[in-house]
Amino acid sequence: MADNKRKVAVYLRLAMEDNARIESQKVQVLRYAKEQGHANLMVYADNGESGSNMNRPAFLRMNDDIKSDLVNQVIVHSISRIGRNVVEVMEWINDLRNEGIEVTAIDGSTNFGNSSMFVSLRNDILRCIKKGGKRNGA
Repeated sequence: MADNKRKVAVYLRLAMEDNARIESQKVQVLRYAKEQGHANLMVYADNGESGSNMNRPAFLRMNDDIKSDLVNQVIVHSISRIGRNVVEVMEWINDLRNEGIEVTAIDGSTNFGNSSMFVSLRNDILRCIKKGGKRNGA
């Protein structure tokens, strides 16, 4: 049963402003959230905001609500809606999961398996970056 005491954040983002597409994203994510039994939904939408950085108005408001312990889950259409920098997105998701906040993409792109696997992948990527793109043994 869903925890209706805290809000479920529904985050939407499009790089190019497009009211019809952002509305379509919203309808799909809200339908999913309601099917999961969530009633206390808060929608955060960055329409026309690039995912190349994490400093987007609605994303920052959502993070403030998360830090204020108002949100216990984040639902997005796909992981790419959170951002385009894979390392930043993975670190953000990992930080939330460490705080007990679930991140769900309705397309399944946040299904990383157990958290140790997620941390291992993140650490491998960070090591690769520090080595100038060379993987272990390369």
